[in-house]
Amino acid sequence: MVLETFRGTWRPGAAEVTYTPDEVLRLLIDDGRSPAERRRAAVVRACAACLAEWSARLDHRTAHRLGERLVSRLPSVVAWYSSGVPIPEIGRRVGHFGGTWEIDQALRAAATCIAAQLNSLR
Repeated sequence: MVLETFRGTWRPGAAEVTYTPDEVLRLLIDDGRSPAERRRAAVVRACAACLAEWSARLDHRTAHRLGERLVSRLPSVVAWYSSGVPIPEIGRRVGHFGGTWEIDQALRAAATCIAAQLNSLR
């Protein structure tokens, strides 16, 4: 299970560095330069790939703001983003008006949930 993979990356005595939504967004599209960053990127991507691991952390207020249509597309939005699809293209695929604003908001919400899930496993 992915949960064991996440837990396997933590080492007792290692520096307690939490994941931030900004770091999650960066590591979804960038492998990092050091071995430690590459490990963190792999963990972020593994968590992102398991919707059940992080989607329950989406609070009702954020879900309401995003709307049911966009919330249901969060897995696709995250997958496309991590595959390198440009945000304007994701907006065209998902949004009514092809707006990047709503995709930015969706990615921020997903990254916040993924970071919270990863940080809860520590």
